[in-house]
Amino acid sequence: RDLLQGLELFNSRITLLGASLGGGVAVSFCAQFPEKVERMILVAPVGLMPQNALPWVTRLHSSFGCLGRIAQFFLEKCCAGCVEQYLLDSFKYSRWAEFFQDDVAKPYFIQNYWNTLRNFPFSDMLNVYRRVRDTSDCKILLIWGEDDRIVPFETSKAVIDVLRRAKLVSWKDVGHEITVGNGGKLVSSWMNQALLNFLSGR
Repeated sequence: RDLLQGLELFNSRITLLGASLGGGVAVSFCAQFPEKVERMILVAPVGLMPQNALPWVTRLHSSFGCLGRIAQFFLEKCCAGCVEQYLLDSFKYSRWAEFFQDDVAKPYFIQNYWNTLRNFPFSDMLNVYRRVRDTSDCKILLIWGEDDRIVPFETSKAVIDVLRRAKLVSWKDVGHEITVGNGGKLVSSWMNQALLNFLSGR
């Protein structure tokens, strides 16, 4: 809201685009200010992920309380290599993992990574999605890679089950890094065309 006011856009209806965690933020904004959103583009958004898709340390914390905090300590002290390998495996179609490697070695990375996993409702936003369904008339485009290892493609069905008016565009052999392409394939061009078609009402 403050950003829109600063840009003098708060009195206009806007188009929101959110990818991954940003998709969850976009859905939350639309749920809170449905009258402000004309279109919403969600790229593999979080919020309705199956619990078994979350990293094991997140499930440990939510299931075992104090033991989860012990897991946090060991994660921060000992598991940078595990996080690095998780990123490498998850972004196998692009060079995104390479961008993370330097950050993983920095002392703040693991703590911030853990806190994000622990505190953001990756799987617990059903009521927020329902609020968008019930209070907003915005048009919705979903974009997904069918080999997404971060927010699994099966999550798209959960989203569409709630937001039935959403249109889904997906690509095979593409992972979570769909916004930057996948090893030379033309995903970026396809995605751009999908965005143009949606924004022009086609």
